[in-house]
Amino acid sequence: MKLNDVAVIVLAAGASSRFGSVKQIADLDGKPFIEHILVKLQSAGFTRLHVVTGANHSVITPVLPQAVSVVFNENWESGMAGSIGCGVKSAIAQANDICGVLIVLSDQPGISAKHYRLLGESLFKGKNIRAAATAYGDSAGVPAAFSRSLFPQLIDLQGERGAQQLIRQLGNKVKILPTDSRLDDIDTLDDYKQFLDRK
Repeated sequence: MKLNDVAVIVLAAGASSRFGSVKQIADLDGKPFIEHILVKLQSAGFTRLHVVTGANHSVITPVLPQAVSVVFNENWESGMAGSIGCGVKSAIAQANDICGVLIVLSDQPGISAKHYRLLGESLFKGKNIRAAATAYGDSAGVPAAFSRSLFPQLIDLQGERGAQQLIRQLGNKVKILPTDSRLDDIDTLDDYKQFLDRK
């Protein structure tokens, strides 16, 4: 198994209402946030990249590389879980032989290519490991990788919490990975300014 057997689902369907403009295309060193994230994923070794759009589909799509598959979630207002389901379905439709998915947020530009790679590689290590998630203090969340056996559960997720509930349910079948990466969620203009100031 290799990382190109793992499809990446980048979630970019939200309305960015707290940010005041489309945060996925906010500038970072002359490039949109989302482009930085996609470049890191490619440098980590992932080749099957899917971006789930929604509220700002017409603005985000033009800045995406041609190699990226764009998945439009027409029900984006239903929450993050629906976007995950759309992404998983698209990944399966394009390549039914994939062995897992890596779910990534489009507003965490500080996460390193190394961390993405370690999450993906964790799916191939240990018989009982069904997922790998990022440590957030006493909890865990995305970015997170999930094995093929979990595709039905990912497709059936409900609500805004996304995959966090599934990660909790899996217990010791999830490998929790700490990281030196910056895990800032860029939700507001103040978040954005603080991220740039500390970069």
